[in-house]
Amino acid sequence: MKIILVKLAVAALAMLLPFQSMSAQGEFSAVREWVRMQRSLRPKNGVVGDEKTCLLIAEPILRHVFGDKLIEKELPLRAELKGDVWTVIGTFHGKAFGGTAVLQLKNGNAQVVFIHHEE
Repeated sequence: MKIILVKLAVAALAMLLPFQSMSAQGEFSAVREWVRMQRSLRPKNGVVGDEKTCLLIAEPILRHVFGDKLIEKELPLRAELKGDVWTVIGTFHGKAFGGTAVLQLKNGNAQVVFIHHEE
């Protein structure tokens, strides 16, 4: 019985070794192939699902596109879901005319469908 267990352990280890020495590019290729054969999870309320999650996704994107300094001035960001699209807008704190960042995300998959900033 011990011999069988040892042989199984050696065989399992031999199967794992190629993955440990795989390059990052090879690892990503293997994962992409695995993903291609799988069925994606579809949360009942969508990938975004709620306002808090929407804002957690939107803020770093807006900071990346428009810069921390500008978005910091427009906090808090606000979000509203209509249909399958979240609309996120910044808060305008000025006394004159001006614009804020606007970003729209699909609730179902978090895809950015619109991004703009009116000056």
